[in-house]
Amino acid sequence: MTDTRTTCMTCGKPIRTRTAEKNGGLCAICLRDCQRPHDWQDALPLPSDSIEFEARPDVAAILAGNAIVWDAVEETLVELASRYISLFAETNRDRSFYGFAFDCNADYGEVFICANSPQGLRDRAIECKGEWPDLYGSQTLDEIANDLRWSLGDWEFNAFTTESFSDSWQPVANVLSKAIDWRADGASERHREAFLNCICRAMLRLEANGALDALSQTNDFKTFVSDHDESADDSWSRYDAIREHLKVGQ
Repeated sequence: MTDTRTTCMTCGKPIRTRTAEKNGGLCAICLRDCQRPHDWQDALPLPSDSIEFEARPDVAAILAGNAIVWDAVEETLVELASRYISLFAETNRDRSFYGFAFDCNADYGEVFICANSPQGLRDRAIECKGEWPDLYGSQTLDEIANDLRWSLGDWEFNAFTTESFSDSWQPVANVLSKAIDWRADGASERHREAFLNCICRAMLRLEANGALDALSQTNDFKTFVSDHDESADDSWSRYDAIREHLKVGQ
């Protein structure tokens, strides 16, 4: 059965109907933009804002005719992320991180680097409790922090603070999004799963090759891969399954 689709009310890009219903007619990116604090321009700059990172991935290698070469996509992401992580770690030596993640938008082939520290998580919990008392007023700061722990949009370092990496990945995202045949039955869902599986494998390779060791890490440090259009439980289920599958294949 072909996915039911509509268009985002703001940018006009195609999105799933269920996404539009969940987001009030918006795609995930436009929803995130409209939720961005109105005073974000006045926020103190983060060290990562100053990272100068420019790369030109070989987009020709990720297509064979009209077919996506997922191994090449994975290799490209590992290479770009490894280079960016070394710069990110150098500019954030004063922070210890409990989480590092890829925040994805599979329909558009987008990947955003995210990271968070215990202090960043607590600061966000305090902010939420103060700004939305009707929603969080009855909860303790620890309870709020637990709810937000893997909410990537609430992390200190997210798509808005790691834009130089996002810019380097954009040429790949453009190719991937154009490769989807929206008219074929189930094509978008198959593409989505193949994309997310690829991104999970890339993250696990970053773990295995030591690229993440450049970061100062807490004892409970974890990596994560999530898609905008699914629950954290579904994201964890996929990520853990791929981790186990790769272990078996070793």
